[in-house]
Amino acid sequence: MLCLQVGLAQVGRPVRRLLDVSCGGGDLLAEAARIVPEVVGVDPVAVAVAAARQRLTGGPRCRVDELSMEQLADPAGQTLGTFDLAIMHLVFGLVENPLAGLLAVADRLSEGGLFYATDLLRPAAFNADPHVAVAFRPANSDEHAYLVDQVAASFSWDELIALGQAVERCAPVRVEVRAGGLGGFDIASGQARRLVAARAQHMIPLLRRFEDDGAPEGAGPPPYEVMWHLYLRRLT
Repeated sequence: MLCLQVGLAQVGRPVRRLLDVSCGGGDLLAEAARIVPEVVGVDPVAVAVAAARQRLTGGPRCRVDELSMEQLADPAGQTLGTFDLAIMHLVFGLVENPLAGLLAVADRLSEGGLFYATDLLRPAAFNADPHVAVAFRPANSDEHAYLVDQVAASFSWDELIALGQAVERCAPVRVEVRAGGLGGFDIASGQARRLVAARAQHMIPLLRRFEDDGAPEGAGPPPYEVMWHLYLRRLT
């Protein structure tokens, strides 16, 4: 997954322990387990936890617990220890208490550790059906309906900025919010090129999947142009 590679490139140090927040069936965990010494996933849904556990075969270096994002602050979450990198992909809009969730994740980061979340950006003047049709090019009506729900549940730019400021007032962290591009950086920028260079072997094949492969003219930007990216770093 591209978000995993962006997170690994941005953390700025070797990642020994990785946390996947709301890990679902374990797709990202399985990929991370091939390159990170120890991976842990949490998800509030028992069926997802069971699927992730069945998929992972890394023994004691892979663990999945039934916990919500907010429950990372509870005693059960605290037993997981701290992490160099935590990632959340396309599910932040489903968190019941986003501020509590971010503070809980911040508490699970080691000093200098990074939490990287990405999700669909809800436009300020949001009209779901035409926005989804142009921005995401859904393949069918079911996919269109799913994306409408996802964008409606997500955050606008102003909401994300306000949320980041609230977290900074409550915890020793620095929060940066960006939109579009690669990890929030224009795809042609020097920062985006540095991200690619840091993880070239893994990232270049993923980026090629987003290239225009025959979409009709005027179909809109590729999916990574309509995402928000939140970086929360634990201060030392």
